[in-house]
Amino acid sequence: MINDIAVMIKHPFEHRTESVLPLQAFVQRIVLSSILGIGIIILSLTVGMTGYYFLENLSWIDSFLNAAMILSGMGSLAQPQTTAGKIFAGIYAL
Repeated sequence: MINDIAVMIKHPFEHRTESVLPLQAFVQRIVLSSILGIGIIILSLTVGMTGYYFLENLSWIDSFLNAAMILSGMGSLAQPQTTAGKIFAGIYAL
């Protein structure tokens, strides 16, 4: 499986002159891409939740909501109150 991921990263798609992937290989590509995407989202949410929880003393659910809103592009719901929280929110939003 690790070897498959390395090949997918090196050559993510077949060239237009190559034949289309077999169904099983296509499904495997979709599954691996989905796992990678979900992993990136979970990592991003974890960083945001941790920052809001420890720097702004928000509850975990409020931290989740603020992190999710920033990641979706909607913006933060709670106004940061501390200097560290404001700096974190600005950097995290970028």
